[in-house]
Parts: sequence; C-alpha cells; structure tokens
Amino acid sequence: MSDELTTNPMPAPQAGDENHDEPANVTYPPSAASETNTPARRVLSRRFFLSSAATGAAALVVAACGQSDPTPSPLPTSPFPTPTPRQPSSPLPGAGGPNHTYLPYVAKDGNPMDLGPEPTMTPTPTKTPTEQPPTATPTPQATPFPPGPPSKLGIFVGHNDPAVFDLVKTQGVSVVKTLELDANFVAEIKRASPHTKIIGRIALDQINLAAIDPIAEARRFVDAVLPYADDPARRPYFDGWESYNEPVAGTYDEMARLGEFEAERTRLLGDRGIRSVIG
Repeated sequence: MSDELTTNPMPAPQAGDENHDEPANVTYPPSAASETNTPARRVLSRRFFLSSAATGAAALVVAACGQSDPTPSPLPTSPFPTPTPRQPSSPLPGAGGPNHTYLPYVAKDGNPMDLGPEPTMTPTPTKTPTEQPPTATPTPQATPFPPGPPSKLGIFVGHNDPAVFDLVKTQGVSVVKTLELDANFVAEIKRASPHTKIIGRIALDQINLAAIDPIAEARRFVDAVLPYADDPARRPYFDGWESYNEPVAGTYDEMARLGEFEAERTRLLGDRGIRSVIG
C-alpha cells in the first residue's frame, strides 16, 4: 500500500462569495481505491494539480494588479477653485533693493550730461494743392429801363435809327448831338422828350489852324450852316450848332486863331438869333 495522498483541487472562491468557508484544497485519507492507483490515475491527478496551481497564480496576479492602481482623489464639491489670498506687493523697493538710474543723469549741483545732438526731423512734404476750377464770373444785373431820372449825359447820333427814340422816350437823355439834319427826325425827338437839347453839326473837313484867317473862316462857316440852321422847318427843334469836330491846336498861335474863329462865328450866328456850341 502506498502512503501517497490524493489531492483533489477545488475551485478558488469567487469574489463576493462570503459564505464559502471550504478550503481550496482538501486532503482525503487513503482509501482502498487508492491502493490500486494506475499510472493513468497518477497522471490525471497531477494534471488537475497543475491546472489548479495555474488558476491560483492567475488570481494572485489579477489581485496584485488591482492593488497597484492609485486610489482616486475625491472631486471638489465647489465648481470654482478656492482663491488663494495674495499678499499685496509693496509699491516701493525695499531698503536693500537695487538702485536704478534713469536718463538724463543729473549729478548733484552739476549739469546734465551731454547726450549728443538730437536727430534732425525729416520735414513732412507739403501737400500739393488741388487745382480749383475758376470761379464763374457772375452775370451783372440788367440796368432797369428806363434808367431813371434825367442826367447831364448825352448821346451822339450819326443817322436816324428807331432805337434812338426808345432811349429818348425815357426822358433821361440830356443832349442829342447829331449829323442827321432831317427835320422830321429832330421833330420826333422833341415830341418824345421836350427837355432834351438837340445840337446840330454839318460835315466839314478838318480846319488848318496854322494857315487860316480866323475872321474870314468864320464867315465861310456861317454861310455853310445857315441853310440848315435858319430853315423854318428845322430851327424850332435845334437848340444850337457846333462848328468843326475837335480841332487840334498844336501851338500857342494856332490856339489863338481857333479862339478868334469861334468868337466871330458865334457873333455872326447870334446876330440872327441862332445859338452856338463850342466843343
């Protein structure tokens, strides 16, 4: 009879099975059946033993891995972190703090340090002025027509023109001097403006003051103008007669001759009641 014990492996206790008190391996005393163990029986028993041992080792490894995990820290109950009070920093450095030097450096009872010439500022370029369009010349206001009260200004009329009467009818024309000797023309002017003075002039060549006889020339002029000035159809409308137009006296003697001429022809016309105009 052999003294070998037969070991029957039992399954390891499951986690949470608190009422399982039976040990994992149970040893039974040898029985009559064990005395007749065959090699196959012994091999089978060894296989179960090895399987049970491997299962136990795996359980120990799993338990050891579970113990290596760190225990999780509890989460804070407040959603916001608790503020940590901070000590206010002093606005002034401590007695033992470093010294700082700020430029410009001025020594006690001294002069400022020479920092060198300041850089020359680049001048800003002058803006090119935008060319403005020229201002339009304002249109002058039209002079009211008729122009207003009578004046001392007059007009010169070379020949009959209907526009003359539009102006004369305003009774603002003081004088009309004309070469137009038509009786109807001067009569119409007087009817339109009785206060307008009409001065007649006949067309003559310029007088030669350097070679004339003033008295004889005055008589020739009067003889030429009397057919118009003394005509009954014209005389009521002409207020005076002019001689030569703007005679030129270049010397003292010529001016003296012109004076003698005008004085004589004024006297001759005046003897007949006809007025003269010197101009």
